[in-house]
Amino acid sequence: IRDLAMKHGSIMQGSVAYGNAVRLVFSDKGEVIPDPAGTPGPMLRVTGRPENERQLPPPWGYGTDLDEGKLPPQLKQAVDRIRALPGYPLGPLRDVTLNVRNSSIARLDPHLDPLSDGACCFVLTLLSGAVLTFSPLEELKKEAARAVDPQQYGMRSFTDKDIDCLARRRSLCHFAGDARYKWSHAVRPGLPVELPTEDGGSRPGICE
Repeated sequence: IRDLAMKHGSIMQGSVAYGNAVRLVFSDKGEVIPDPAGTPGPMLRVTGRPENERQLPPPWGYGTDLDEGKLPPQLKQAVDRIRALPGYPLGPLRDVTLNVRNSSIARLDPHLDPLSDGACCFVLTLLSGAVLTFSPLEELKKEAARAVDPQQYGMRSFTDKDIDCLARRRSLCHFAGDARYKWSHAVRPGLPVELPTEDGGSRPGICE
C-alpha cells in the first residue's frame, strides 16, 4: 500500500486553516500546526478524482471510466471480497481512493463524497485504525465557526450531534442512505496525551 501511494500519491492539500502541505504536529501549546521542519505530509493520497493540479492520477481512473482491470491485485481482491458480501445493493465501482498517513496526526475535513460516486460508500482501514466522525449537515450549518476551528472540534467535535465510528485496523465501514447524503464524514486530528510505558514512565501520543 505504501509503495502504491509513493508511486501514484500526491501530498494532500492542506485545508484553508493550514494552507500548506507539510506534516501536522502539536506545538508546545497543544495546537495543531504545520511542522516547522517542513516534513511532507500529513498524508499521501491516491485518487482519480480531479482535485488539484499537482495530483498524479492512478492508472485505474475514476467514475464511469474506472477500469477494474488496472487495479493492483491486492486492491482488486479487496474489491471482489466486498462485492461478494451479502446485503449490499452495489452498482458499478466508481472510485478507489487511498489515504496513507505519514505521521500520527491525520485529518480529513467534514465532507460528502461526490454524488456521482453512487449510493454506497465503504471505508476500509488497512495499515492502522481510524475514528470516523459523522456530522449531520444541518448541525454543521448551525455551528459553522466551530466546525472549522481545530481547537474547538479537537475537544468537542464538529457538532453536539456527531457520531464517532471506531474503525479498527482491517475494518470495513459501509454507509448509505441518510448517512451517505445527510451526514458528512471526517477524521479529526486527535489530541496530545501522555501514554504509560512498561518502565513506569510515559511518552507523548495521540488520542483519536
